Amino acid sequence: MRMEPTQRFQVEKELFSRFNVRDEYVGANQWVFLVDQDPLFAKKFKELYSAAQQLGYWTFARKRGNLITISVVKAIHRGPGRKSVYMALFLATFLSVAISGYELSRAFLMSLGYQNAPPALMIEMTVEFVASLLTILGIHELGHKFVTERAGEKASWPYFIPGPPYLLGAGFLGIGTFGAMIMAEEPPLDRNHLFDLGISGPLAGFALSLMVAAIGVALSPPMMNPLVVNSFGPYYSIFYRLPLIIQLFFILKGESPNEAALSPVLIASWIGMLVTFLNLLPASQLDGGHVFRSFLSYRQALGVSVAVAMIMMMTGYWLMGVLVLFMAFIPDPGPLEEVTPLARSRKALLLLDFTIIILTAVVLRTSGF
Repeated sequence: MRMEPTQRFQVEKELFSRFNVRDEYVGANQWVFLVDQDPLFAKKFKELYSAAQQLGYWTFARKRGNLITISVVKAIHRGPGRKSVYMALFLATFLSVAISGYELSRAFLMSLGYQNAPPALMIEMTVEFVASLLTILGIHELGHKFVTERAGEKASWPYFIPGPPYLLGAGFLGIGTFGAMIMAEEPPLDRNHLFDLGISGPLAGFALSLMVAAIGVALSPPMMNPLVVNSFGPYYSIFYRLPLIIQLFFILKGESPNEAALSPVLIASWIGMLVTFLNLLPASQLDGGHVFRSFLSYRQALGVSVAVAMIMMMTGYWLMGVLVLFMAFIPDPGPLEEVTPLARSRKALLLLDFTIIILTAVVLRTSGF
């Protein structure tokens, strides 16, 4: 790895002043030091990382037997996203979600016996759907952004991803969006940060989805015209495969969800639950994959990702399963510092992780969408 003499001296000075170095060698893309273990390793590594970062480098720490390897690599920073890109993606997503909301509002009102619903009512319900869904997706991503920036790193604003809109009778299931994402400028510092990064978005999105679901169930009365639902096409019935938590809301309401007209707000929460469920699965680049990568090695995480991808394909999520299987083999460097174990407090949150997966699971047919 090519490095200016002054920078080389500064990096060595920062590293040798903190660790007992046993050996070092320079490769094509990194400079590697073998150092002794240290009870204050986490603190010293964080100081080293901050110093190296000022020089334009990242440092990675991994265990190697009784020693620790510290690798120094050239930092790769993503530039700030263009506002025009954020706006273009958001507007495209807004439009496709609005089309979906309009169609789902029409279906809802038809199941209540409306033949020609008032345009003002259709617009009002479409706005409610769009606002509910985009806020859930946005809060999910802002949860990630909050954790990233709390750690002193920079992250982009959410990139909303447009998708095919839902159309009554169409031969596909479209919900208008494939979700949203943010881009962090740097890898997470340690296992704790990686765990927090992975779980923060789903927790934030789930909390809002719960509130929206409660409102949506309250706005979903019994159907007045059950037979008309059959005319919506077979793909509309997927919305009646309700997550357990929404079924519990209907039980508290004292009504059967199978006899309810599903309000657009309820379907927005359904989509939010689906996003939470899929993201929390312990697979590759998903949020749940980051959670499990925080205490598993790369090979262990790869094995879990492949197993989850196979299960997804067998349980109806074949398209998502194929994508997860592909992403599983994309190298994941994990956190910068993998020497310090994950804190016990984070491990205790795994129970919450699995509980939310169970509560938000949407069961599909084995044939998929």
